Amino acid sequence: MAADHDMTHECPAVGCTRRVVPNQLACRDDWYRLPTGLRRQIYRAYYGPGPGSSMHNTALDAAIEWYRDNP
Repeated sequence: MAADHDMTHECPAVGCTRRVVPNQLACRDDWYRLPTGLRRQIYRAYYGPGPGSSMHNTALDAAIEWYRDNP
C-alpha cells in the first residue's frame, strides 16, 4: 500500500511544506490567505467547466503566481 503522502501534493505557498489532498490547491491557512476574488475564480471553474479545463487551469495558475508574489 502506498504511503499517504504519495496521494498528496505540497501546498504551493512559498515556505509552506504542508501536504494537501489532490482536489485541494493549498492547505487551509494558505487557501484563506488567497484574495477572495481568486478563490471565487477557482470555485467557479471547479464547479463550472471542471478540473482540467482551461478555465480551471488558468485560475490555479493565477493563484500559484499570487503565492509566489506574496510569500
